[in-house]
Amino acid sequence: ISKNMRIYFLNIITLSERIEYQRWKMFGHILRSQENTPAQIALSFAIESNYLFKGRLGRPRMNLFTVLNNDLKSRNLSIGNFQELNEIKDIAKCNKCWDNLYRYRLLH
Repeated sequence: ISKNMRIYFLNIITLSERIEYQRWKMFGHILRSQENTPAQIALSFAIESNYLFKGRLGRPRMNLFTVLNNDLKSRNLSIGNFQELNEIKDIAKCNKCWDNLYRYRLLH
């Protein structure tokens, strides 16, 4: 029996899936927090800096903002501007809707 088959039949959650789920929960918590919290300020700065600053030369570094953006792209969403951020905040206000977005990633 292969490793993938064992994971499937025993209903085991891999570490990478667990990390992705916790990251998704944390991101939803940040989106539901008040505007003046440090996490919201950092998120606003990250979105704003994409337009204002030119990226550095070489391979782009992987950071939390790019990982979250990749997670959202796999769900046909993005946070490229403040309008998209506000739409995602509206989705995150409903906990069931936010959980369904995570489950959508698992099914597709």
